[in-house]
Amino acid sequence: MVLFEIGTRGSQYRFYAIGSCRDRCELLEFLNALGANYQASRNALFALFDRISVDGPIRDTEKSHKLNDVWEFIEGDLRVFYFYDRGRLIICTHGIIKKGKKTKKRDIRHAEKLREEYIRLTGIAALTIIPFS
Repeated sequence: MVLFEIGTRGSQYRFYAIGSCRDRCELLEFLNALGANYQASRNALFALFDRISVDGPIRDTEKSHKLNDVWEFIEGDLRVFYFYDRGRLIICTHGIIKKGKKTKKRDIRHAEKLREEYIRLTGIAALTIIPFS
C-alpha cells in the first residue's frame, strides 16, 4: 500500500489517496477517467479538498457525511470515501458515481476494508508517500 498526496501542501490538513502500488491509485484513476459531463463535479471535489486542507473539516452534510467507520464527500453524483487518521490526515479510499438514493453497502464495505488494511499496515511499517504533482 502507498499513499498519493492530493490537495494543497503545507496546509492544516493533509489529503492522501490509497494506492495499491506506485503506479496504481483507485481514486485518482476514477477521477481521471470521468467523462466531460462530470468535469465540473470533479473540479469541485478538488476545490473542496483544497478548502478543507486550509480550513479543516466541513460541517455541511450536503458535502460530507458519516457512513459507519468511513465518511463520504459529495459533489453532484460523485462520491469519494475517506476516513481520518491522527495528525490531521484525511485518507481517501475510492470514488463512485452514485445513481440511486442510498450508497451501496459494497462501496461502504470496500472503504472500510481499505481503512482496516491501512490501520494494520501503519502499525507495522511506514508507508511510501507519492508527492503531489
